[in-house]
Amino acid sequence: LTARTAHNLHMAIGISGEVGELVEALFEKQAAKRRQDVLEELGALTFYLTGLGEVEECGYGSTASMSTNQIIFEMTKTSGSILDWAKREAIYGKEMDLAVLGRKVAYMKWLVHTTARKFDFTHEQIKAANVAKLSERYKSLSYSNTQAQERADKGRQLGQRSKKKKAKKKSATAT
Repeated sequence: LTARTAHNLHMAIGISGEVGELVEALFEKQAAKRRQDVLEELGALTFYLTGLGEVEECGYGSTASMSTNQIIFEMTKTSGSILDWAKREAIYGKEMDLAVLGRKVAYMKWLVHTTARKFDFTHEQIKAANVAKLSERYKSLSYSNTQAQERADKGRQLGQRSKKKKAKKKSATAT
């Protein structure tokens, strides 16, 4: 892997993972937590999309007509396509058409915008929430594996479940 292909693969994996986390957030039953989780996941998704490069925003039409399920389907499909693009570039050494990638990233950004509109979030709110989260996680304001694993903004290490999720799983297996 070159530095560029490793970066692109990292961003594509991040996009795919954040889409999955956004889907979880969209189905959170508690409204206040759902709103907070959606804001956080939109910020993380925007971060990874931006990491693939700045693209011109494309107008795909009105955001009002898409249902949440349609958005989830389109995000899942498009993030998978971006991940496949990164795999071909990083693993197979295939030169990729950056214009095609740009259109996919622009479409994902439009889907993020569409989701944000459903929650009355602005781009500025999404960016500010993500900056606040990352500033708490990375106190030195630079990336380190240790800080990424410690997840200071979450109060637990990467891979550890929250106490609430552990209790819920324990309760479910006890019955």
